[in-house]
Amino acid sequence: MKNPVATYRFGKFTLQTADRRLSSDGHEVYLRPKTYDTLLYLLERHGHLVGKQELLDTVWADVEVTENALTRCIKEARAALSDEVQHPAFLRTIPRLGYEFIADVERLEEPSNGEVVEEELRAVRVVTTEGEADAESGPPVWVEDSAAVAVSRPRMLLAQRAPNKTPIVFGTVAGVVVLAIAVSLAVNLHGLRDRVLKRVRSPRVASLAVLPLENLTGSEKQDYLSEGLTEEIITELARLDPARLGVIARASVMKFKTNRPDVGEIGRQLGVDYVLEGAVRSGSERLAITVQLIRVSDQTHLWAQEYELNPDDPLSWERSVAERTASALSIELLPAVQKRHAGKHAIKPEAREAYLRGRYLLANRDFATFTQALEYFQKAIESEPEYAEAYGGMADAYWLLGTYGVFQRNEVVPKAKAAATKALALDDTLTDARRTLASIRYEYDLDFAGAGKDFRSAIESNANDAGTHQWYAGYLAAMGEFDEAIREAKKAAQLNPLSLNVSVDLGRAYYFARQYDLAIAQFRKTLQLDPNFARAHSQLGMALLEKGQYDEALAEIRTGLGSSHGVSIWLGHAYARAGKTAEAKEQLAAQLDQWKSRHTIADGIALTYVGLGDKDQAFAWLETDLENHGSVYMIKAWPYWDPLRSDPRYRDLLRRIGLPN
Repeated sequence: MKNPVATYRFGKFTLQTADRRLSSDGHEVYLRPKTYDTLLYLLERHGHLVGKQELLDTVWADVEVTENALTRCIKEARAALSDEVQHPAFLRTIPRLGYEFIADVERLEEPSNGEVVEEELRAVRVVTTEGEADAESGPPVWVEDSAAVAVSRPRMLLAQRAPNKTPIVFGTVAGVVVLAIAVSLAVNLHGLRDRVLKRVRSPRVASLAVLPLENLTGSEKQDYLSEGLTEEIITELARLDPARLGVIARASVMKFKTNRPDVGEIGRQLGVDYVLEGAVRSGSERLAITVQLIRVSDQTHLWAQEYELNPDDPLSWERSVAERTASALSIELLPAVQKRHAGKHAIKPEAREAYLRGRYLLANRDFATFTQALEYFQKAIESEPEYAEAYGGMADAYWLLGTYGVFQRNEVVPKAKAAATKALALDDTLTDARRTLASIRYEYDLDFAGAGKDFRSAIESNANDAGTHQWYAGYLAAMGEFDEAIREAKKAAQLNPLSLNVSVDLGRAYYFARQYDLAIAQFRKTLQLDPNFARAHSQLGMALLEKGQYDEALAEIRTGLGSSHGVSIWLGHAYARAGKTAEAKEQLAAQLDQWKSRHTIADGIALTYVGLGDKDQAFAWLETDLENHGSVYMIKAWPYWDPLRSDPRYRDLLRRIGLPN
C-alpha cells in the first residue's frame, strides 16, 4: 500500500506513515505489516463503513486470502489499541458488512522533502514476537509494559537517519542553523511546527439513515404519501454536503418499514451515526408530520419537531428538516442548496399528490404498474406544466417500460429521453433525470462520451445517490474500465448496504473484471441476505460457468430461471458449455420461436450460438441486436463473448458500436 507521508493522532496514539510506526505516549506498539496496512486503511477512511471485501482487495491486492486473515488483523489492531469489541472507542464492527474507524482523527501533513525530527522512544510494547513480525499466522503475543525491552530509536534529521543517537552536523554554521530549526520544530516553538506541518483536522464524515415515515393516519391509502415523503427527505438530506454527510439509500431503509428493531440495531446494520425517524398522522385540519433526529451511539434525541403539511407550500417542512439537521451536525449549507431552496415554487396539491402516487408505484418495481405510474405523472404535468420532478418521473417510467420489455424499446425510449431532457431544462440539478438520460445515451444512443459526462454531472449534483453510482458502474464496465467499475459498485453498496440488486451488481463488477472467485463470494453473500433472490442465483451460475463448475452452474441458473426476468437467455449457452448439446439446441429452438413475438432478445440467441461454437450465426444475431437497440453495448464486459475477440468481425463491431478497441 502506497500512502502519502503523514502523521495521524487519535486518542493517545500516533501513527506515522513515514516509517510505518504506531506509538502510544512515546512507547512503540509493534504491528505486523498487514495489521498496520489494515489499520491505516480504516484510519484514512475514518467515519466511513469499509466493507470486508474492500479491505481484502486493498491490503491483500496481490494474493487471495480468506476472511480469516482480515479477522486476525482486526483482532490484533484492537489489541494494540486496547479497544473493546462490545464498547469500541476506535474500531467498530458492522455485522456482515465491514468495519468503521469511529474515533476523531487529527492529521499532520509532513513536508515532502524530508521528515521532521522525532522524539526518542522510551520503550516498545510488543504485539507479536520478533519471529512472528512478518508471519501471516499465529496468535498475537503480548509483553506487559513493566517487562518491555528498553530500546532507543535514532533521531532523524531532515530525512537522514543517523546510525546512532548522535545528530548529524553539516558544518559549523549550517549545522547550527539546521539544529536550531530542528529543535524549534521538536518543541513547537511559537507554533512553528504547526505551521510547517500544516496541521489540519480531517472533517469526519457523518452517516445518516432516514427511516420510513410511519403511516399513522389510519388509512393504508396514505402509504404512498408516507413513502413519497420519506424518499423526498432522503434526497433533500443527501444533497446537503456529500463530503460531510453520507445518507443511506431508500432501498436499504425500507427494510425497516414493517420490522423495526431499536435504533442501536438499525445503526449497526446500516453502519450509520444518526437516524432520522418520524410519522405522518391526521391533524385537526391537515396532515401532521413529526420528525426526530437521534444519535445512534447513545440514542440521544438531538432535536424533534412537528410540522403541518401546508398545501400551499408542501416543501417547507423538508427545507426545515434539512436546515435543522445540518445545524445539529455542524454542516454548513452549500450555496447550491441555499439557491435550490430559494428557487422552489409552490406546487398545486393535486399535482403533488399525483406525482407522489406515481413515484410510489415506480419504487415497488412491479412492471405491471409502470403504465399506471406513467398516467399519474402525466396527470401531474397537466396540472403543473413546469413540474420538473414529474417530467423526471415520466422519464423513469418510460425507460423502465422499455427495460422490462412491457413495450418495445424503440417505442418508449425516445419518449423517456424527451421527458428527461425537459426535466433538466426546468431544473438541471435533478439527479434521477440526469442518471436516466445518461443510461439512455449509452444503452440506446451508443453515445458513450455523452453518457460519461452526464453520469459525472449526476454524481456532482448528488454524490450520495446510490443509484447513480450503481448505474455508472455498469457504464464503466461496458467501456472496459473494470477497476473503476468496481470502485463505483462498492460506493453504491456503501450507500445502499441492504439492497439485493446493488449487492448483485457489485458481484457483476467483479465478474466483468474476470475476478470470478470474488464474484462468486459476493453473489453468495447476497443469497445470505435472501436465499430466494433469483437474480443472485442466475448470476452465480454464470460465474461458476466460467470456473468450469458446470453442474453447479446449471443448477443455479435453473433456480433463477423461474422468476428472474431474462435469465432464460443464458440457459442454452450454459448447456452448450457443459457439453449438453441436445439440451442447448432445444433451448435455441425455443428462443427462435420466442423471437417471432419479440419475447426474447437477439443477443440471447447469439449467446447460445457462441456456446455451440457457431461464430457466423453468433455475429449475425449480434448485428440484429445492434439494429434493435439491444444490449450489444455490453459486449466488452460479459466474459461469455470472449471466444469472439480474436475474430476481425469483433473489432469491426466494436468500432461501429463506438466502443474503444
